[in-house]
Amino acid sequence: MYLAENGDQLRVEAAIDLFQERIEKQKEKGKGASKLLFSQSMLEYLQKIVRAQAEGRPLAMISIFFPPEILLSMGLTVFAFEQYTIQLLAFGRGFDYIERGEAFGFSKEACSAHKACVGMAANGIFPTPDILLYTGQLVCDSSAMMAENISYIYQCPTHWLNFPITDDDEAVKHLKRGLEETILFVEKQTGLKYHEAKLRELMERDKLIQDYYVRTQQMRRTIPCTMGGKEAFANFGVRMVNEGLPITLEFMKAQYQESLARLERHQGTVPEERHRVIICGTYPFWYMGLFDWMAREFGAVVVADVFSAMTAHHTEEVGDTSDPLECLARKTLRIYPQVRVMGKPSYIWAREVGQMAREYQCDASIFFASFTCKQTCGFWRVMTDTVREIAGLPSAIVTIDACDPSIASENQIKDQIRHYFQLLEGQR
Repeated sequence: MYLAENGDQLRVEAAIDLFQERIEKQKEKGKGASKLLFSQSMLEYLQKIVRAQAEGRPLAMISIFFPPEILLSMGLTVFAFEQYTIQLLAFGRGFDYIERGEAFGFSKEACSAHKACVGMAANGIFPTPDILLYTGQLVCDSSAMMAENISYIYQCPTHWLNFPITDDDEAVKHLKRGLEETILFVEKQTGLKYHEAKLRELMERDKLIQDYYVRTQQMRRTIPCTMGGKEAFANFGVRMVNEGLPITLEFMKAQYQESLARLERHQGTVPEERHRVIICGTYPFWYMGLFDWMAREFGAVVVADVFSAMTAHHTEEVGDTSDPLECLARKTLRIYPQVRVMGKPSYIWAREVGQMAREYQCDASIFFASFTCKQTCGFWRVMTDTVREIAGLPSAIVTIDACDPSIASENQIKDQIRHYFQLLEGQR
């Protein structure tokens, strides 16, 4: 049972306390360096937001796919409100704000995370932004509708960065022009100036971050697997808000070194690896402990997924940074986690998922069909048919909601997955 909370428990200051407590517990339990660095990275990110507000410096509220480097290079403090909301819900906090978003008038059929975002914005949970920066048009219609509601609530200057649906050279030029327009908007609204050398410095660090990231993800194809899905997902939030910063490089290096050490010891993430799983669809963020349960009950390890492994699969390097804006545009379209995936027609990356399932020697495939995530529910048949065609795997279609436990409970989700693994093991 999740209890309603007052707003003070959900504001950034409370999240800072939460991460400080988490770091102390991780130290007491002797957790690895990557877990500590993840928590430290998120703590420093939240502390910057509070300091900016206290000192009267401008704050930009950004949508989930907005490339942060361009803003960080200008010294602008960023607040990724969708990521923050999902993280709160993953911690088991703020579920009643889903209903508050609906009460504000946001569609009941929209993404539950977006409903919670609207509810929190309308009830004064988020820090008040000076400018709003969104990305369009990705396949998520709910995100675009949410952006309109957020803009209405805050009544502050808003800018859209348009993403083309292709990633060829012309698309890179198009996005570069969009980044140039973003710079002009930020300079006009905040008085901050763009520094090419600073962006180049961030992009040079991105090279190292991406290199560690790819090598770490590709190690997951080994038997036994060196890192499970929950641990791999940690890089998603860090890179969304702190891409190009020194602490993100430290985190990615630590994650790589820990995986390499397990590889050299021939040590997997579970004592006995019985099933190698590929995941598609949207995770149940409010119940990430599901993956620990799968490991305990069935020796099942998530070795490949669209959030992490796929965004490191067959990608190019960050490349030449002499023109840092063009480099950022190229990286965003061809490398950046999720933009590379979600911006393409589903049949293209369905084949890549199928190829990954085969290359990573998966014997199980789970598709999380999130009730309010229309774009993922819309391509489940394309995805599961392609995985069967290329890798020969039957898929479990598991009904969930990414952020709302009232749609499908913990036990209902477990029952669906338990039945799938029992069928697999019966066939053996």
